[in-house]
Amino acid sequence: MRTIPFKQVFDRLVRLHGRDPQAEISPDMARALLEHINDRVRFICQNWRWPEWELTEERAFRQVWNADHQYLKASVLDGKPDEVFYIPDMLYHRVLASAGGDPPVGTLPTDTTYWETISPVDTFIAYDQGCRRAIGMVLGTYMGNPRVPTGSGGGRLQYLPSERGIDVRGTGPTVFVTYKMPVPSYTIIPYVVGKNYLKGDIVFDPTVGECFQALAGTTALPADTNVWRRVPFLEAWKNYVCQGAFADSLMEFDQGSNGEVQAKVVLAQYANSRADEYYQMEVDALVAQGQKLTWNFCPRYNVWYDSQPWSGGTVSTLTDVCEDELGWIYPTPTTVPQVSWQYRNEIVALRAADGTPALDEVATRNLLVGSIVQIVIIESGLRTLMQWELVAGAANPLDLSGQVAPLDYDPVSNDKRWERRS
Repeated sequence: MRTIPFKQVFDRLVRLHGRDPQAEISPDMARALLEHINDRVRFICQNWRWPEWELTEERAFRQVWNADHQYLKASVLDGKPDEVFYIPDMLYHRVLASAGGDPPVGTLPTDTTYWETISPVDTFIAYDQGCRRAIGMVLGTYMGNPRVPTGSGGGRLQYLPSERGIDVRGTGPTVFVTYKMPVPSYTIIPYVVGKNYLKGDIVFDPTVGECFQALAGTTALPADTNVWRRVPFLEAWKNYVCQGAFADSLMEFDQGSNGEVQAKVVLAQYANSRADEYYQMEVDALVAQGQKLTWNFCPRYNVWYDSQPWSGGTVSTLTDVCEDELGWIYPTPTTVPQVSWQYRNEIVALRAADGTPALDEVATRNLLVGSIVQIVIIESGLRTLMQWELVAGAANPLDLSGQVAPLDYDPVSNDKRWERRS
């Protein structure tokens, strides 16, 4: 997957507005730009097939039974008995409503004291299945592994979106589904060290310029891949999103006189046409490589179906290994430590004990010695511009005004401190 740091997209949009992305930007402007970026991302993600954003997986019509999960007589979702697919017997089972209690954790679905077999099975796949990745737009369903096509039309099945997810016309205990990953969402609000984040929260990590989503409640740094997952931004989306968001946001800032408004309308029209050109350029590049996008309606069954053969890519078969429903598949980014200069207008104190965000909360593991951070904080009752340099060695705990120890300091792996230069 070819991606770019989200900060590149945000900075480009700020520059289109004639502003320096390294200078202070008002929170109101930042929020507005983010809304337009996310709106344009939704459009480009939904309105074309981006191969890097698609997955093909074998799916059951219910969640896969796991030995470490508690199943209930009355589900927290709908109050009905939990239903599962048990891989060893390839059958569907339901918790007995008449059981004396919920089945103890680890109770096999073959235990008739707590479970019963479901027959027939209503063949639908929920967008959010337990222990599975969230499904975005479904693009095709297949009776078998599409890498080994079988039957008429390569084993393609008919499907229809419903209030339950995707209804599938087919036989067999499982099907293979090609789908888009959910539309991503981005933020420029930085991660705060020590804050308790909830599952699904999205933060911005300024050390790498990327957004991350929490896979569970955590206070860990975004670099911890056990609880954080990067939210990627496709390189192919950048130019369209920047120009489109610029066009959408032009009328929100400093509208001025009638003449200025008219000038901005013309500029917005030009930016929008540029966005369309960039969109078409990326689409043409895919079409030139053989991509086709054709959808046919099947009036006989009143369902939509994927009229194309399977479009390629990796195919995952079903296992009982739990995959987080908020997770996606993409390469883990590799971050090379570098010397950087940052203006951090959000910082209000030197240490988190005195206010947050603070200088000691700035992540330093991916910064080389010599990196500079500029901040403006209140000193002796006055707003003071300060410049701090990252140097080697531990901070002197007695020098409270000239040295600051980063919260991610480690005497072995991250032996650095901040020193004031001005």
